[in-house]
Amino acid sequence: MASGDMNHIRNPLFSFDYREGRSNAPTKGDYQRIGDLMLRNMHMLKELTGYLQKHDEVLTELEKATKYIKKLEMVYKEFELQKVCYLPLNTFLLKPIQRLMHYKLILGRLCKHYKIDQRDYADCKNALKEVTEMTSQLQNSLIRLENFQKLTELQHDLLGIDNLVAAGREFIREGCLYKLTKKGLQQRMFFLFSDMLLYTSKGVTGTNQFKIHGHLLLHRMLVSGSFPTAKH
Repeated sequence: MASGDMNHIRNPLFSFDYREGRSNAPTKGDYQRIGDLMLRNMHMLKELTGYLQKHDEVLTELEKATKYIKKLEMVYKEFELQKVCYLPLNTFLLKPIQRLMHYKLILGRLCKHYKIDQRDYADCKNALKEVTEMTSQLQNSLIRLENFQKLTELQHDLLGIDNLVAAGREFIREGCLYKLTKKGLQQRMFFLFSDMLLYTSKGVTGTNQFKIHGHLLLHRMLVSGSFPTAKH
């Protein structure tokens, strides 16, 4: 697969965006409106719900494959260097399913703006119903995709760990603490996941990367301490 072939993956994913820009084209003496255009495309996308529910599994396997197939990794990196890929590829591939939430928001605002007798109101209302049903069905998948996106971003930002994206691992939160040393207070960045805690320091390369100093497995950890008692 040549790097240019990656565009064959990209084009179908974003063809819907291209069609959006043609909503003012005359059709049989009339004009397409936002509602009927969105409703038609929601019907098309609804047929893909089964595939979208497995989107996170596909991206996880793709991430794993790039670590073991050197040719795929090379194509992956070459494509990311092109101007069309202005985001990391995995983040780029998340856009179509994330766009559904954007459509839901826009259609909701349109329905509030339109009067009931507005010509486009019925189609907008039906399109909103369709996209609401889709996002409800994809809610768990969207949560997993957001977690996957965060893990892939951290994979690039954390130096010293190779397999951050792993089945069942969830990102919980990140935060800064200070360590008291002979040189004074030193900042440490902590990243908490469902199975481990990483503590890091800012890299010296001038980038946003962090160097890992160690990790703690949560199943071996016991949290203890004194907690303030409630005042009666």
